Amino acid sequence: MLLSICIPTLNRPHQIGRLLSGLLPQLSEGIEVVVRDDSEGDETERMVSSQVIPEGVVMTYYRKKREGVDAATLDVVKMGKGAYIWTLGDDDEVVNGAVERILEVLRQNPTLTFMWTNYSNTNGAVGLQLNGNDVYCTDGNQVVRLLGNRIGLLSCFLFRKEDASSGFPIAERYVGSYWSILGLIFEVLSKQGLCAILSKPSILNNPTPFDQGGSNGFEVFGVNYFRIIKEFRSKFHRGTIRSILKRNFRYVWRGVIVRWIRGYESPKRKRVMMLRLYWSYPECWIAILLMLLPRTLVTALYFIFKRVSRYGI
Repeated sequence: MLLSICIPTLNRPHQIGRLLSGLLPQLSEGIEVVVRDDSEGDETERMVSSQVIPEGVVMTYYRKKREGVDAATLDVVKMGKGAYIWTLGDDDEVVNGAVERILEVLRQNPTLTFMWTNYSNTNGAVGLQLNGNDVYCTDGNQVVRLLGNRIGLLSCFLFRKEDASSGFPIAERYVGSYWSILGLIFEVLSKQGLCAILSKPSILNNPTPFDQGGSNGFEVFGVNYFRIIKEFRSKFHRGTIRSILKRNFRYVWRGVIVRWIRGYESPKRKRVMMLRLYWSYPECWIAILLMLLPRTLVTALYFIFKRVSRYGI
């Protein structure tokens, strides 16, 4: 079997129905769809069973108790029998014609180890602008630098399962972090095989607020992300790891500031963690300085920043 499309789902029957109704008509022999359902009720099962399966396509649906998105994703990947795995989020959609394009790339490049399928948002903005030209390379550092924070979108990962298998120990250590899948992706990229980054979006990204299980955004995006990326510091150039963490931290600390000035939470505990993890990044000291100022002053500075950004001054 060439390709397994692996979909973890939880309590989103209408979203996965929308996904499958657009995906299944594009499939042909040699492809399987594997759905792991952690939902409490039977609505998702009814939605999946109502779909029309094309001849020659294998459809596997199974249920398990809720273990979280990380555990569900790794489990459904293990269930896939294809040489290649494509993970899909249950709230996204596959663009018409995307599967045909992906299969064409796989057949023309039998040594391919990784593909990033690109996406567009509901407002029409493309995730990564490549001016109509797909990018092929054998340097995982180049892929990481090019994708930056976009690398975290589940629905854009397509990889050769054999190359990912050695990444499961790291991935499983980070179950509960919301980033365990990166243990597989970075493992594949570290092997310096042929990679493809598609210019034309294959996915329509429908972002849905996720259940953080009691975690806050800073812990998920600022701490957990940092720690799993650092696991691969010996397999990538130091500058590559630093570049992706720097870009991520830029959004993280600004998010902390915005939540503070809006009165959601104090940044006191986060200051300590920022210093522990990001002390060598200049923006860390900018963030710490702002957090030491009176909130009214930071609010005024934020208002000015928004005005300047809005008018492009």
